[in-house]
Amino acid sequence: MSSLQDAIIEALDFFPEHRKRNKRTEFLNLDILFDEARKIQPISTNAFDFILMAYRYAHPFYTFADEFLDKKTIKPLLLLDLLHLTYSCLLTRDQIPHAVLVHEIVEVSKKKFGPHTSGLTNAFCRRVMDRRDELNKSILSKTEMLLGQDIPKQIQAMPQSKEWLHRLSSQIMQRQSSGIGAFDENLHWNPTVNIEAFSPTQKIQAMDLGSWLWVEYVLGKIDHQSKSKPIKILDVCAAPGGKLIAIAQSLIKQGFTVELWASDVNFQRLERLKENLQRWNFIKFSHVFLHDWASDEQKKESIPDDLDLIIADLPCSGLGTLHKRPDLLLEHFSERIPELCEKNKKIIKNIKPYKTSKNTIAVSVCTMATNEIRSVEKALLGQILDTPHFCSFEKTTEPCEGILGYTL
Repeated sequence: MSSLQDAIIEALDFFPEHRKRNKRTEFLNLDILFDEARKIQPISTNAFDFILMAYRYAHPFYTFADEFLDKKTIKPLLLLDLLHLTYSCLLTRDQIPHAVLVHEIVEVSKKKFGPHTSGLTNAFCRRVMDRRDELNKSILSKTEMLLGQDIPKQIQAMPQSKEWLHRLSSQIMQRQSSGIGAFDENLHWNPTVNIEAFSPTQKIQAMDLGSWLWVEYVLGKIDHQSKSKPIKILDVCAAPGGKLIAIAQSLIKQGFTVELWASDVNFQRLERLKENLQRWNFIKFSHVFLHDWASDEQKKESIPDDLDLIIADLPCSGLGTLHKRPDLLLEHFSERIPELCEKNKKIIKNIKPYKTSKNTIAVSVCTMATNEIRSVEKALLGQILDTPHFCSFEKTTEPCEGILGYTL
């Protein structure tokens, strides 16, 4: 079996129909599945690219597949994932001759799903190739079709909807560069840090450009002149800790001392937060605790009433992260968003008592959904704004998470 066939088979386990074989993998997001898989063995570069590109092209694929199958039932249903991979590969891959790619895909079809599937797979490949130029032209001329129907509905009531929809869809079209965004102890942010650079001893922290720009904005809101007392920061949705670490490191480099209170609702994420704080030698002045700020549960950790900064990176639909999490394109946001709105109202309600005339609450969400944004604005500020206090898309034209932020 060729290395290309190996990569195709490796990738298929992360595709929608294959994930449905197990209730757990069906509902976990791709990030978690990738992390779990990497603990066993690295994911090949080809397989990783196959997966992300296929999810990015999911909506055009399902439209094309419905037309191709013409209401016929595909058997086995898992074969649909191979056709999904085929569609995105034939439209986006130019380095491998298409004849070679088609041959390898048909061979995988025979080996994985049975010889009887080769005819349908081959016919699908021919249909895509016959219409390749037309399909690519259609997608490039209207990239919003990558978003499907539900996502535009969630955003369309915002004054900035046209710009945001264009930005989200155009970012989906861009292949991720090798490496990931991260900053070092000197606060140098690099968009292409090799993942092998991350180790338990290295002071390197993964962070998207959108989050980095938000951190810079928040740092400008801290009003603390004295260096004789520590700057006290509470982060209520802290894991994995990137924003908190960046803020603390910046203040330390300016000569301040800091004291941190950091919590999360998820035990595994909290452990990851502890590991990151330990790597930066911050654990010695950190109070890390498990707590659900969306509940009325009594906090076990004592939190001072003279905080300088309260951070809340609220749980959200993640609509601003589609370029990195394209599996979200298949989410049913109409079902999820009302629950998220209620949760965030409770979180904001529970952190507002810590607000004083001398400190700042900084709230962020990585979403462009109208209901989520309005819910946060009403809960935090008591009013609807024409434009958010901070929007990462307005700070850079480079690919980045769509992050909106507010301060009080």
